[in-house]
Amino acid sequence: SAGETIGEIDDVVSINGETMAVIGVGGFLGIGEHDVALPVTELMVDGNTILAMGYTREQLESMAEYNAEVATKLDSEQMVSLGKS
Repeated sequence: SAGETIGEIDDVVSINGETMAVIGVGGFLGIGEHDVALPVTELMVDGNTILAMGYTREQLESMAEYNAEVATKLDSEQMVSLGKS
């Protein structure tokens, strides 16, 4: 929400039928970061940047760690729409 770069989308998965973006947050150069999953409906595209509006860095860093065991990885060719439809 403050316009900060907070991480990169590492993967796109389905959890309980909802499409989620797995984002690595915190840490430095990938060390000490943890992954969180955000619904793609909460992400927006702005040029070459994907925005997670309404989240602060602190909120994302304090979220529960993403659990890959409950997720199904989406095919790299599958179309994903960001934002609310």
